[in-house]
Amino acid sequence: MELSAAEKVAIEGAVSGKDLLIAKDALADGETLAVDFTIRISGNIQKGFGTPSAESERPAQVSLCSMTVFCALLRELGIGPKRLKDALHNLPATSDLQVDEQLTNVFDVVARKLSNALPPVKVTTPGRRGAVKASVSVTRVHQGTMS
Repeated sequence: MELSAAEKVAIEGAVSGKDLLIAKDALADGETLAVDFTIRISGNIQKGFGTPSAESERPAQVSLCSMTVFCALLRELGIGPKRLKDALHNLPATSDLQVDEQLTNVFDVVARKLSNALPPVKVTTPGRRGAVKASVSVTRVHQGTMS
């Protein structure tokens, strides 16, 4: 006999995952038990409404902080490996470095300009299943022998 989806949800609602973990831990290692019982589960099961996946567009994002852009910028400025190595060795500890607001603004303006020139990017927002709530009670109808 196959249980219906509603019956399976009712069983799950009757015994929480936490209760199952506690019950499994209470069994002795290597123990085999025979069980024979009948229970009655009654109550209500309700499923809320889900939302479908949705497609939308967002502006393209441009990052000027990638290694590719950094290397191209150094090439454009005529800075080669030796000059770069010397400059890096002369830098103070990274904790002593400070952000130059004027240079940061240049990066922001250029990134925004490049982003605006690109077509929007399509993104998919995943849907969500409707929540299922079980409000059930459990009654033992028959207790057989357990050993």
